[in-house]
Amino acid sequence: MTESSSSIREPSFCRIMNRADEVLMEIPSDVWAKLWGVYKVPTNVLIETEDGRTFIVFISEAKGMFFLFNGWSDVVTHLRFKTGCLVILNPLDSTRFKLTYFLNGVSLTCFWTSLLSTASHFNVIPEFILPKSHDYTFSDLISTIYLGNKTFHVKIETVDGKVGFTNGIDVIAVVAPIDCVQDVSPISDDLPAVAEQQDGHRIRFVRMAAEYFRLPDDVSRMAKLDLGLKIITIRLMHLSPQKEFPNGTRREKKENGYRYALTRWSRIMKTAGIKVGDTVYYCFDELEQVLSVERVVPHIRRT
Repeated sequence: MTESSSSIREPSFCRIMNRADEVLMEIPSDVWAKLWGVYKVPTNVLIETEDGRTFIVFISEAKGMFFLFNGWSDVVTHLRFKTGCLVILNPLDSTRFKLTYFLNGVSLTCFWTSLLSTASHFNVIPEFILPKSHDYTFSDLISTIYLGNKTFHVKIETVDGKVGFTNGIDVIAVVAPIDCVQDVSPISDDLPAVAEQQDGHRIRFVRMAAEYFRLPDDVSRMAKLDLGLKIITIRLMHLSPQKEFPNGTRREKKENGYRYALTRWSRIMKTAGIKVGDTVYYCFDELEQVLSVERVVPHIRRT
């Protein structure tokens, strides 16, 4: 029997996007645990956007964490997400999410603002979402705000031509504070290697191309680079015809050990047609000791 949407409307979750989130989006542990439990996470979900599109997005698992992965970049490209935009995912049922996003604080139908316990007296309402039929110069306009099962009444005033919330908005900040963590750390190519299949000797992972390439720790272990540097085979499966050639590895000192990287990465990028910012899908085969480039998604430079 299908679950009613009202029974699982919570937990929704939000994220202020950074560049890494354009490739894969982590699902918070308390969200997937409440929605599905540890052993019932689906292979894919449907994401519905405000403009009526529906996307199939596959879920991948790595080190006890779950991510929106294959298909998520299609959502990002379609909606033109960028660093700093706020994304909210609200479950409609066990495998469907409604996605709302805010660019510069404004979505198609509403807006968001940061409220602290010491909220300022005047929070501007963007003109974009204000109904044109109202006269906001009246001094007795009261707005009703619903937050979960709580109802708040907040005064609306016009100051210097700007319409905003005034008396009562500080009560929301104190009574029902909402925390949203912003992560705008610069992206490196040290993203988690998210496995698409677990067959014992292969691991697939995705990276946003940079001017250098470090191997994920899982791949370094499968290549046994801790026992000594070696030559591994690079296979460019996305080209027609495919290309294959040997390539060296190198070791870098880090705080608590070593990490490993490919040598002559700029040559590989040129041969493979990879540019900085492109999304690249890799597969490492432990038995063959081959690192394959399976797919390259060009980065869309927004003007």
